[in-house]
Amino acid sequence: MTEARDFTLSLVLNCVVNSFLSYATVMLNIVLIFALRRTSSLPKTLKALILSVAISDLGVGLLAQPLYIARMIMDMKNTNDQETYKKIVRVIGRTLAYASFFSVTAISVDRFLAIHLHLKHHELLTYQEIVTYKRVVAAVILSWILSGFLALTGVLSGGYVCSLAAVTVGLVCLLTMGLIYFKIYIAARRHTVQVHAQPAQAVAPNEENRSNFERLRKTAVGTFYVYLLFLACHLPIDIVILTGRQKNKMGRHLMIYTHTLLYLSSPLVPLVYCWKFRHLRCAVKNILRNIFAIYLLFLACHLPIATVILVGQVNKMREHFLIYTRTLLYLSSSLVPLGNCWKFRHIRCAIKNILRDIFASQNQIQEG
Repeated sequence: MTEARDFTLSLVLNCVVNSFLSYATVMLNIVLIFALRRTSSLPKTLKALILSVAISDLGVGLLAQPLYIARMIMDMKNTNDQETYKKIVRVIGRTLAYASFFSVTAISVDRFLAIHLHLKHHELLTYQEIVTYKRVVAAVILSWILSGFLALTGVLSGGYVCSLAAVTVGLVCLLTMGLIYFKIYIAARRHTVQVHAQPAQAVAPNEENRSNFERLRKTAVGTFYVYLLFLACHLPIDIVILTGRQKNKMGRHLMIYTHTLLYLSSPLVPLVYCWKFRHLRCAVKNILRNIFAIYLLFLACHLPIATVILVGQVNKMREHFLIYTRTLLYLSSSLVPLGNCWKFRHIRCAIKNILRDIFASQNQIQEG
């Protein structure tokens, strides 16, 4: 009885935590997607790969986590006939996890090629010629198709095969990224030693080359932090599955908590990108500043009626307050478009053009 109660408590705790994580994942990745659209300084190839990571993490918050929460609620209620539902949850979760892994691995390969080809001036092909935007988009689409195929094949093959396939893909991607970042470190360190060994008069003409390398090094460091985050969030559940601990009493608890830790990477990845990429950080600040103004408007219009309802004391004054606060609530519907026009320049310009066209057409009708 005590064991069942402890397991139910773990399920309830993880349901609550995953609910907050799901909301944070959706909001943070939506902001990251809009920030990528507004950032022009990052290479288009890198933006496409980061966008793929953001979309997969957004799918985790919108689909995988809510379905996982519903599955834990079913476990608490001891609902039978969950096999079909569990298979659907696994297919969606594995597809998004594989796509995220493949995208993050592709980012590490992209940064390695950018640094390696930058240092190899004698190479026949440059980074821009090898890593084109069309090739990156094709690779992203192929990785998503492969992710869906692997997830579906693993689930249809059985629960153990599905878990083993997920662990294998995860460990292969983590090892590949670790090797790539080690080679990036070796190349960067070798380049630094060569620069320090050059005389001062030889370094001056290569100042632009050095600044480009430093920019590439910073982006590689930023993506390396994402790799460390993936390592910390994904490795524990892989260890639990490989050691077979999920089959005993303690293992059931470990599987729940490590699963939640796995989902923790989805809201943290956008924060790491915004922290390490200055231009993304500036774009996010502008977006949040604009959104915060709309949020304050919503708060000012919705909080009064919520306060009146929560007070709950029925009297004549409360009836008057309900009428006025309900009117204030409806006022937000008119003020929100004005707030969007005020804070978002592109919307404001588009509305100005529309109004200008309307007035011009009216003048033509009157003159005619």
